Amino acid sequence: GTVTIDIPGNADGGTVILVAGDTVEEPVDPEEPNEDKNKQGWVLEDSHWYYYEGNVTQTGWTKVGNTWYYMNSSGAMQTGWTKVDNTWYYLSGSGAMQTGWTKVGNTWYYMNSSGAMQTGWTKVGSTWYYMNSSGAMQTGWTKVGSTWYYMNSSGAMQTGWLKLGQNWYFLNNYGSMQLQNKTINGKLYRFDSSGRML
Repeated sequence: GTVTIDIPGNADGGTVILVAGDTVEEPVDPEEPNEDKNKQGWVLEDSHWYYYEGNVTQTGWTKVGNTWYYMNSSGAMQTGWTKVDNTWYYLSGSGAMQTGWTKVGNTWYYMNSSGAMQTGWTKVGSTWYYMNSSGAMQTGWTKVGSTWYYMNSSGAMQTGWLKLGQNWYFLNNYGSMQLQNKTINGKLYRFDSSGRML
């Protein structure tokens, strides 16, 4: 048998005759894009990367494999410096959260195991480092409070005797520069107000 169906706007006058066994596909509105209804994983949209799970855009911290990423409130993957809940994180160009020593430009930073940028005194292994308030690792003479410390070129805090140019300095076990006369290994040493041994 045949079935007659009226379809508004059809070029054939609005009527289509179907023969038994024919199928009818739902027309696609040309005004609406035919979006992928099953988005999963990484999708590039409008020059931004998004991550989908079960067709739902992920926001906030998202773990993919063994790597953490941060998606803003619209779901766009973030890169570079990102502040989350008053804590700074650094996300590489691929969006991966960085941990440990991270060089940005010519400056070294240290991110703990949760990716949080460290400031102030930071112990890595058995070595102390000092990061300023912006997180940058310090080298050379560094004043913390009213005390001077010396960090070598790799940022490691120095202790004991230190020769810089023609001058000798003494840094105690906590790294602070000696500013007063001090007996070291049974011998009295004199230091001036800039810490130089006299």
